[in-house]
Amino acid sequence: EVLERCERIEENYHMMADYMIRGFRDDSRAAMYADFLRQTCVEGIKAERQFAIDEGLSLYATTSRALSLRKDLPGSTAWMNHENVAPRDLFDMVWTSPLWSQAECDGATAYVNDATHSSFDKALLVSATMLATLHHFDANKTIWLIRQAQHSDDEVRIRALTGAVLTTIYHNKCYALFPEIDQAWSELPRTEKTAAELFALQAALMLSSESKKIEHKINDEFLMPFYKKAQSLRKANKGLSLDSLRDELSRLDANPEWEKEERALSQQMMQMDKMRKQGVDVFLGSFKMLKQQFPFFSTAANWFAPFTGRHPDLPHDAQTERMCGLFDHMGMLCNSDRYTLILTLSAFAAQGQRGMAMDQLKTLMDQQGELPAEFTQTDSKAMIRSYVADLYRYFTL
Repeated sequence: EVLERCERIEENYHMMADYMIRGFRDDSRAAMYADFLRQTCVEGIKAERQFAIDEGLSLYATTSRALSLRKDLPGSTAWMNHENVAPRDLFDMVWTSPLWSQAECDGATAYVNDATHSSFDKALLVSATMLATLHHFDANKTIWLIRQAQHSDDEVRIRALTGAVLTTIYHNKCYALFPEIDQAWSELPRTEKTAAELFALQAALMLSSESKKIEHKINDEFLMPFYKKAQSLRKANKGLSLDSLRDELSRLDANPEWEKEERALSQQMMQMDKMRKQGVDVFLGSFKMLKQQFPFFSTAANWFAPFTGRHPDLPHDAQTERMCGLFDHMGMLCNSDRYTLILTLSAFAAQGQRGMAMDQLKTLMDQQGELPAEFTQTDSKAMIRSYVADLYRYFTL
């Protein structure tokens, strides 16, 4: 079918070229040529996607093939029958979906505007749409994301705006062939709020491009010297009794060199905190190895899930719910990092140990009183930083 459509495009192109060579005037020639380019682009995308599914070993290909074998799903457009599809199945079906028609755009719009669906489910749909068109360009999905950047739900709006910007940048060559995308951008209201969010998104994306460099800087300049000093102190004091250890610590407190190192460490921690306040992702290295240990992150949808204690893959007990409550509004951490913390604490073999760890963390937070505003910030700028951090982790880890 693809070959037949391409041959038809070629035939029409040669007919147009023949008329031009003969000197016939045709005011629609430029529009026809642009349309040939668009059709060729679309057919190339369709062929590329189908080949990736049929022959590929990527998560995209294996997910698509697995869905095609599911007898409990009503077909390739099952997400439109959303009452019968679980949110994570919906995510997989959308991010591996073929190019959308207008009917599918309307179905997705109805989904995110349906008050019976939670913000969690709507956010997953928006992220799946972005992921789909990053894999294989789709003008209709891109336009749909741009239009959802005006949605009343903050989670939907921020994710749609981020997805629209990323797909427009990533597929800039295809973008030029579809003026309707430019038209959709022009229809986005030019409000101070939208401008501020676009500026925050630009800053977050620029900082994310430096994440690897920053991770090495934190490891080499901050964490490694601290680790080496701790190892040295441990070896030097191995075998000391409690009284001898107290004497040794007292001696170190009076040592000018120790005081100098302590001040240096304090300055390094202050510099790291300053970087965090500027929007730098200082937590990437801390959670990278942990994420690779949990099956939770082998499911694509879980990388994009807004943080909630009601997530089906989390333990459902009083202690876990209590811990989720503590992390619920901790805006300094992205969603996937908060899930990592919960899973790490839940991985303690003995319930008594886990309970003790949770009690200690709760006590520490109570002793510190209210956290600084930037730690609990949940406005649109914080949501943008958090979402970009989640995206960076998904694409790099």
